[in-house]
Amino acid sequence: MLSRFDERVDAFADLLNQLDLPCLLRNAGEDVSMEIVRSDGLSLPMSVCHHASNQTWLTSPLSMYADYTQEETSRHLPKYAALPINAVLSVLKYGLERQHFARAVTLNNWLVSTNLYPKLNTSAVSAIMRDTLQRYPQHALWWRSLNELHHGDWLHYLKQQGCVLIPGRRIFLLSDLATQLQHHRDWQHDARLSRNTALQKLDNADFGSAQDYEQACDLYNQLYLGKYSQLNPQYTPLWIQGLHQHGLLHLQGYANSEGKLVGVAGSVRNEHTLTTPIFGFDTEVPQKMGLYRLNNHVATQYALAQGLNINMSAGAGQFKQHRGAVPYMEYSAVYVRHLPKAQQAAVHAARLLSQYIAAPMMQSLDM
Repeated sequence: MLSRFDERVDAFADLLNQLDLPCLLRNAGEDVSMEIVRSDGLSLPMSVCHHASNQTWLTSPLSMYADYTQEETSRHLPKYAALPINAVLSVLKYGLERQHFARAVTLNNWLVSTNLYPKLNTSAVSAIMRDTLQRYPQHALWWRSLNELHHGDWLHYLKQQGCVLIPGRRIFLLSDLATQLQHHRDWQHDARLSRNTALQKLDNADFGSAQDYEQACDLYNQLYLGKYSQLNPQYTPLWIQGLHQHGLLHLQGYANSEGKLVGVAGSVRNEHTLTTPIFGFDTEVPQKMGLYRLNNHVATQYALAQGLNINMSAGAGQFKQHRGAVPYMEYSAVYVRHLPKAQQAAVHAARLLSQYIAAPMMQSLDM
């Protein structure tokens, strides 16, 4: 799997040139396009969203900060609490829509839940922001997936440039992996489960047929779309195939005695960090088989072999903290100083919405 950032951007650009976005991501929205922006030695993928429409939160800030927050409120809070909060959210969403909150360019958008970043090059970032504003003067500029541990310099610099920092998800970061595996008993239990399972472990080289990618996509869908939200990215088998064959996705998993894939963990990486955006399992398999734990184990073993830290993304907070992961707030940095005052106010309203409703809810629910 490719690790250098520039190589990954070139491979991603080649994939986007080969296939139209709707062939890769079903709910990106008809008004969304992908581009590669280059300046001063730095190249980044970026998404451009022009209008509000029903689409994944990866490309629409409105889906991320309004629709998804409403879904999470309804899913996790009792009805007596969810109803008044969602009423407030509906009013806020109406205001955000009127102020074109979904009109956004998301820089360094790899169309996965956690975007990995290169080393900060301030002159290149400044030039990219300046060039993008000239091309899209009516759009807000968004940077997603920033956290204090891995991107403290990015957050500091973007704030200096006038960006608004909006809390997003509560994520879990796992550093010093060898020590965590040694000192947390749950990892040792996972290793024993892996040794004793009757399932067949599959490595990256075992994936390659159209059926493999279709089964992997189905397992992801069962978990992220069936159990969680249709606002999560609705990938196609071509997306998984394209990432895998371009060296951007490392696939692992487990198959049953009939050779059918029942668990998949698809990881991406940069020079220092691994994250696993393609993750799923057969939800009809008995829980005692431990497919969630097995998927986590194989991805962790790969990260250990490569000397990488792990961004374990959001959700399953107790499970991850029992294995040494530390919770951090993930931020979006948003530049809106060039927009009318009313649109700037909408972004500040989203910051308050997240800071005082969404983030405390995630904290209290240990999400």
